[in-house]
Amino acid sequence: MVGLGPGPADLMTLKGWELLASGKHLVVNTTDHKVLQAILARGFHFELVPADPEKIAPHLIEAVEGHGEVVYACPGQVFESPEVISITRLAAERGVAVEVVPAVSDWELVTAADSATAAHSGPQAIRAGSAFTRLVSVMARLRAPDGCPWDREQTHASLAIHLLEEAHETLDAIDRGDMRDLEEELGDLLLQIVFHAEIADESDDFEAADVVDGLVNKLIHRHPHIFGDVDVSSSQDVVVNWEALKHEQKERASIAEGIPSGLPALLFANKVQRRIAGQSREFDLDPSQTLTLAARLVEDGKGESSEEILGELLYHVVAVAQSMGLDPEGSLRKEAARRLRRAASKPSSNPAVP
Repeated sequence: MVGLGPGPADLMTLKGWELLASGKHLVVNTTDHKVLQAILARGFHFELVPADPEKIAPHLIEAVEGHGEVVYACPGQVFESPEVISITRLAAERGVAVEVVPAVSDWELVTAADSATAAHSGPQAIRAGSAFTRLVSVMARLRAPDGCPWDREQTHASLAIHLLEEAHETLDAIDRGDMRDLEEELGDLLLQIVFHAEIADESDDFEAADVVDGLVNKLIHRHPHIFGDVDVSSSQDVVVNWEALKHEQKERASIAEGIPSGLPALLFANKVQRRIAGQSREFDLDPSQTLTLAARLVEDGKGESSEEILGELLYHVVAVAQSMGLDPEGSLRKEAARRLRRAASKPSSNPAVP
């Protein structure tokens, strides 16, 4: 199976051209490709088959049985062709060996992936793109009719708990500063995203490419100071612009829409403050008031207003974190974990506690 690459015939790999010109039985499913048009011009003999992924596989196996070796040429990359899974599966059942000859990637043809934004695709981006393609392909194989029974049983709902667990494990690796664990946990988190995208693809809701394209478009739209002509003077201006553009894009009737009610309290308060900032409204608080509020809480003891004062105090603490560019949830989690480790390292004075 030979990939014909992104278009021009002069970008075919040498091995690819050698196979096309080898005189072996050549099968193609379209002539609407620059390489195949070059084949026509050079008088190469080939067999044109209907571009039906389900019919190509048995046809190729029959051709192998009749001609010995067969070269199947498909546009683009072999692993991007929808028929590749059925071909390799049927070939394995029939004992037919398959060799895949990759094509030049279209990412290698340009110095910038997006000429409108001058977002360059360097070696790291090219490698990441290739790796992501493999991940999506592996996930599709696991969900195939003869794939993994456990993977095939999963739904968006059944995977929800795993998404939450992987997110927490990723946060734990960040808190511990363990880069090796962080690399692994980010992979596990990415798996959940691709898993959900594959399930959605099977029901024709959306696919992984839609998720990525939507994210790219969002990043470009919400960074007009990078990809447009908007000027910003600080990171706070970026937050204001982001929230304002998000509010406009989602056509929200009020700033209260779209904030998940199930967020932990500190994250909820942080989100509320960001949303208020996005409406170009100043925070109606002074971070220096936190000490005054703390003193009032101590004086009030367990009075009727204690809960209200405590809520106001915590809200002000989140605002302090916001003004300093800190994560209040993460900061509190790290401090609690630090105190837990310190307490666990000391012998317990209570014999009932192991």
